[in-house]
Amino acid sequence: MGLVICSLRLKLIVQSFKLIFLVWGLLSLCKGQCVGCVQYTVGSAEYVLGPVSGLADTPFLALNVGTSTSPHIRGYTANSITYEVVDGATLNSYTPKPISVLDCGTKGNFDECGSWLNIAFMDLNSTNTVRGFYHAESSCDYQNNFSTHKAVGYSESTDGGSSFVKVGYPNNAILTGIKPPTPGLQTGVGDHGGIIYQDYYYLYFLNWDTSTIGCARAPLSSGGKPGSWLKYNNGAWSSPGLGGPASGISGILGTSIKVSASGEFIAVGPADGGIRLSYGQNPTEWSPLPDPLVIGPVGPWNRTGNVPELLAYPSLDAIKGGQDLEDQFYVYYTYLFPDQDFNKRYIVRHLVNSTVYSSAQPYTAKHSLGCYFSSSLQKHWCTTKLITPDYSESSRMAMGHLLTSSVPSQTTMLYGCYISVWSDYMVSLDMKECQETGVVVFRELGWLWLSADGKQDRAPLYRCSDRS
Repeated sequence: MGLVICSLRLKLIVQSFKLIFLVWGLLSLCKGQCVGCVQYTVGSAEYVLGPVSGLADTPFLALNVGTSTSPHIRGYTANSITYEVVDGATLNSYTPKPISVLDCGTKGNFDECGSWLNIAFMDLNSTNTVRGFYHAESSCDYQNNFSTHKAVGYSESTDGGSSFVKVGYPNNAILTGIKPPTPGLQTGVGDHGGIIYQDYYYLYFLNWDTSTIGCARAPLSSGGKPGSWLKYNNGAWSSPGLGGPASGISGILGTSIKVSASGEFIAVGPADGGIRLSYGQNPTEWSPLPDPLVIGPVGPWNRTGNVPELLAYPSLDAIKGGQDLEDQFYVYYTYLFPDQDFNKRYIVRHLVNSTVYSSAQPYTAKHSLGCYFSSSLQKHWCTTKLITPDYSESSRMAMGHLLTSSVPSQTTMLYGCYISVWSDYMVSLDMKECQETGVVVFRELGWLWLSADGKQDRAPLYRCSDRS
């Protein structure tokens, strides 16, 4: 069957042409173990909060302080100060306003510029104690090439995550780098995530001193307190958490870590082409997935001039919180619209469904394409991206799915363009067409199949124009 889009007002462009084929539907399910056998179906972009400037500067953290049968979800975000923004039975239980739970440190200490709660775990022996591990910064001069010095600190909650205390402050740092603060550079270690595996806490961190991702662990019996952490270095867990060197972990693309439904470690991070996943069979052996989960630029961070959209700080979050993902979960990230700066950040999420097959698939991810309507503007917008408030999420018409990576000689890119002279959006297979019609910005939406090739899960997509 054909799918027709007749809602794009392309004044002066009078044509109607087939825009090739979308992925449509699901194939029969069966179980398997190989990385290429997992296929992800990514839902539409959902608005969580924004635009804000004082939040959304760290991966969204969802923590279940209840039980698996009776969840109590706390959700956190931060920008120097950590705030609780979700408190209730579901991830949709938003607080009326952000609630501060972890403040900046005092001047001259390792967290003087801020305390970002990146990861936290319920204590296995207490119903109210939460172990929190926060990203810390000092010697910050963000106007000088984002210059800052990073570390990881320990905090603790005894009220189920409603507030956190820096136990032993200011001697509560657990991970530091090998270099001192350096003007004009980012140094130290931080921007971390973690999991509990067997009898240890594991923290994965960006090592700004060596431009790698490193790992450290501490026994669960220690509570992850200062002095209990050892970094992985030269094949052994032997390097001190404070000031010791760390080997880079190959194959891992991010530091936000969870456990997949099939039992492997799964990491998400910003990398070439968008938000990407990697799988780990154990804490130090990882393999990246070939295709992005969400496509889009992860830079530049210098937001002057004509700049594209920006995707940053991704995280994977279980629907019920915690580290164990089921077949359905969320990917969260911070989003900036094209030509917007960090004063207008949004938190966006997509519902993701994972399917495991018995053999490797031709692609590993596909992304939902939808068309939205604005009653105030009387216009339509077809996109895989976050829409502006002028357009209604409830008006969304599902059009199928686009691949997040190309299949050589079998696919072509679909672009989303904004035409400034008409204040309207259009889709096109040709980026030059967008530029010729006075486009201000364009975005890559995903890849279309060039033909159905006899596949039942593909359908034609049409673009139509209005002669008026």
